[in-house]
Amino acid sequence: MLGWLLVIPMAVVGWWVALLDRVLKPSPGFPRDLAALARDPGWVRRELKLEGEVEVAPLTKTVAFRSESGFLRVGGHDFFVKHAPKVGSVWNRAIFNLQLNAVKEVQFNGEFLSQHPGLPAPRAYVAKASAVTGNLCLITEKMTGAVEHREDEPSLPQTHIDAAIDGLAALHTRCWGSTTKLVMPITPGVVRWFSSLAAFSGWSPAARSLLVQSWLRMNEPQTVIHGDARVGNMLFGSRFVLIDWQAVRLGRAAYDVAYFLLLSLPTAQRRAVQAQCLERYRAAVPAAAPELDDDFRHGCVLTLVLLSLPLLSGEASADAEGAKVFVGGMGLWRERLRAAFEDFDFGWLSQAYGVTEAEGRAAVAEMSGVIERRLAGIAARLR
Repeated sequence: MLGWLLVIPMAVVGWWVALLDRVLKPSPGFPRDLAALARDPGWVRRELKLEGEVEVAPLTKTVAFRSESGFLRVGGHDFFVKHAPKVGSVWNRAIFNLQLNAVKEVQFNGEFLSQHPGLPAPRAYVAKASAVTGNLCLITEKMTGAVEHREDEPSLPQTHIDAAIDGLAALHTRCWGSTTKLVMPITPGVVRWFSSLAAFSGWSPAARSLLVQSWLRMNEPQTVIHGDARVGNMLFGSRFVLIDWQAVRLGRAAYDVAYFLLLSLPTAQRRAVQAQCLERYRAAVPAAAPELDDDFRHGCVLTLVLLSLPLLSGEASADAEGAKVFVGGMGLWRERLRAAFEDFDFGWLSQAYGVTEAEGRAAVAEMSGVIERRLAGIAARLR
């Protein structure tokens, strides 16, 4: 009850802050979007310590669930720039802000990366955020010749799958055992609050058991994890990097691996390469090896849990273009998750979560049904 007494006022205040920010557009002390960036070339030159003409171009929206992003050129030097998302409803933005996404991304890019050079992330030159309004201005290197993949491609090159596994392994190994305050863990209190939210939404005891136990397990501080390690947040080429670090946190390494394999690969390809990917990762991160198989399964469960929780998918209330993107991307992931749990070891799940196999299967079907109903509801609004 205490959690609700705290969260409800925060949500109400957050909604009003997001609304006033959208209507009034106050300056956060830095350009709030690409248009504002283009209007203030002096600010750009001062921050980057460069001279010359400033050009701003938006990124083509071919990848699902990306914040407002674009390219910046200053005196012949090229950069990538990211701002907080503009699409979606006011509620979307309030949830984005309450999760401190902008703050987490700026802390990681602005401070943590400078202390840990060589991580698979673009070099950051400017990282500014407003903790109140959630506005963000992040300027990083533009990855020359980088290749990105759509979420719905029929297959990924094996070399790029290997690069993703190796990149995640490099991140986890370099940060193993980190206790930095620049990357925040998810506390048990947050987990308990989402459990009560699920109960309020009618989740069964078995489904809530999967929610709580998978979340507590996979958010134990083991290393720094990206938290949203899907192919849409990866760039490939001469150098592999992860982008969009707004979900970065301390947790168990295998979560990133499970999230990547389940959501990024078409089912037939995942089934063909999953075992070899796990072996490749196991060889690269010996510290994770003893519990990798169990952690991978827990990570699969948590991936399903997260996609079932509406407050963690702000796009669930998205409007217009944002809603169409949400329906397309989430529908794709729902089918991939459904196929993954057709192959799942429910005997293991029964022992790990203290439910019967029948209860475990019913809980998985229940969460898949939650996603299905949300998608149907949004699709109905779009018609």
